[in-house]
Amino acid sequence: MKRRNIATLIIAMLFLQCCGCEQKPNNAALKGEELLTLSFPKSSLKSGDRLAAIEITITNGYVRAINNIPMDWSMEVKLEYPSKPIVSGGAGHGAGWVSDISDLDNFLLIKPWQDPKYKYELDIVAKLYIDKKDQEEFQTIILKKKDLILKKKGT
Repeated sequence: MKRRNIATLIIAMLFLQCCGCEQKPNNAALKGEELLTLSFPKSSLKSGDRLAAIEITITNGYVRAINNIPMDWSMEVKLEYPSKPIVSGGAGHGAGWVSDISDLDNFLLIKPWQDPKYKYELDIVAKLYIDKKDQEEFQTIILKKKDLILKKKGT
């Protein structure tokens, strides 16, 4: 009796796998979504400045991917609530600080929050923690959505 139940279970599992009940790969799930890439303007860092850490707050959107994480950096995504993720991270030590902001081109892949019943406005605020050669403390630069470079993925 037990052998029959085990055999039935195995056959059922094989049948479900063959019928396509398994999860699609991540890149297939992204097709058809409106996705935006986020980059920082070249003027974010002046000559001699180095980026030590960042914090990006997104309102009415999702983080779908973090790209181009610099060497020696760690990144984290926290959800304040479902449509307000906060992406933060930085270098483990000074050798990992970024001196060329283009190293973070297309840094985030963002999906704006969409609901057919309501119109939501995507908003983004980025805080860049900069090491200036001539200062002892980090300088914080705040960039709003209008200051950032947002492009539709693939353009």
